[in-house]
Amino acid sequence: MLKIERRRTTQLSTAIIVAVISIALSLIIAAVVLKLMDYEPLKVFSITFQKTYFRKAGILENILMIIPLSLCALSVVIAAKAGLWNIGVEGQFFAGAIAATGIALAFPNLPSPLLITLMFIAGAAAAGIICLISVLPKVYLGISEILTTILMNSIILYFVRFFVYSAWKDPKTVAAQTPEFSAAAKLPILIEGSRIHYGILIAFIIVVASQYFLKKSVYGFELRAVGENQKGAAYAGINAKKYFFLSMFISGCLAGVAGMLEVSGIVHRLQPTISADYGFSAFVIAWIARLDVLAIIIISYMFAGLIVAGFKMQMMGFPGAVIFMIKGLILLFILGGEILTYFKFTWVKKDKKVLSKKEN
Repeated sequence: MLKIERRRTTQLSTAIIVAVISIALSLIIAAVVLKLMDYEPLKVFSITFQKTYFRKAGILENILMIIPLSLCALSVVIAAKAGLWNIGVEGQFFAGAIAATGIALAFPNLPSPLLITLMFIAGAAAAGIICLISVLPKVYLGISEILTTILMNSIILYFVRFFVYSAWKDPKTVAAQTPEFSAAAKLPILIEGSRIHYGILIAFIIVVASQYFLKKSVYGFELRAVGENQKGAAYAGINAKKYFFLSMFISGCLAGVAGMLEVSGIVHRLQPTISADYGFSAFVIAWIARLDVLAIIIISYMFAGLIVAGFKMQMMGFPGAVIFMIKGLILLFILGGEILTYFKFTWVKKDKKVLSKKEN
C-alpha cells in the first residue's frame, strides 16, 4: 500500500530535482508543439539558446533583464513571506512607471541626481500605496487579496492607456507613448556597448537589503512568523495586521522601483508594452527559487534567457508564444511538484499475518 507522510523539513535536493524535471517536461511539451507546427525543435532550441546563453550580446541582455525580473520576483517573495499573495505585481510595475514618468515630464530641467531620486521615490511610493490599498479589504472585510490585486491590475493598465493615448501622448508620433525623457531623467549606462545601466547596482543592493531585512532584523523575523503561523504569532503578541500592511507596502514598492528603472534606464518614456510579462514571470521565478531571496538572482538570469530567446525566435520567424507556453508549463509543473517537496511517498507491504488476524 502507498503511504504518504509529511516531511518534517523540506529537502533542497528534492526541490532542485523538481525544478529540473519541471523545466525538462516543459521543453519536451514545447518541442512536441513545435513539431506539430512543422518546425524542427532541436534546431530551434539549439540556435535560440546558443545565441541567448553563449553569446556576448545574449548574456548582456540577460543581465539587463535581471533588473525587472529580480525586483518583481522579490515583490512576490516579500508578500508570500507574510502569507499573502500579491497578484498585482504587473499593475504595480506600471504604477511605478507612471509615477516616474510624471516626475520626469514635469521637471525635465532638474539636476540629474535629484530628478532620478524623485522618480525613484515617486515610483516606489505610488506602487506601494496601491498595493497597500489592495490589502485593506482583506484585513477589514475578509476579502481575498488575490481578487483585489488582480482587479487593481486592470485599473492601472487602463490608466496607462489613458496617459499614452491622451494626457501625455507624444504629439510628434502616432505611436502610443509619451514624449522622450530629458537627459537628466535617464540612468547612465554602466557597461559601454550594452544597454546595462546603473539600475543593475540598485537592484543588487535592494536584493541584499531584503535578505538582511528578512533574516537579520526583528521586523523581518516577525513578518515571517505571521506568514508561517498567524495564530501562533498572535499568541506571541505580534500584530498580524501591521505586518500585512508592511509586507504589501514593501512588495508594491519593489515592483514600482522595477517600473521606474525600466522607463528611466531603458525605454526613456512610458509605453504600454514596457513589460515583457514581468508580473507572471515573477511568480515562476519566486517558486523555482523556493522563495529564497538570494536564489532569485540566479533564477532571474536563467528566466531572462527565456524571454530573450522568445524575442530572438520572433525575429527568426518562429512563434515567440512558445516561450510563454514554456513559462506557464514550468509554473504548472513546479506547483504540481510541491507535493513531492513537502510529502514523502513510500510503498509499504501489508503484513499477511496481521490481515488474517483482523479477518478472524
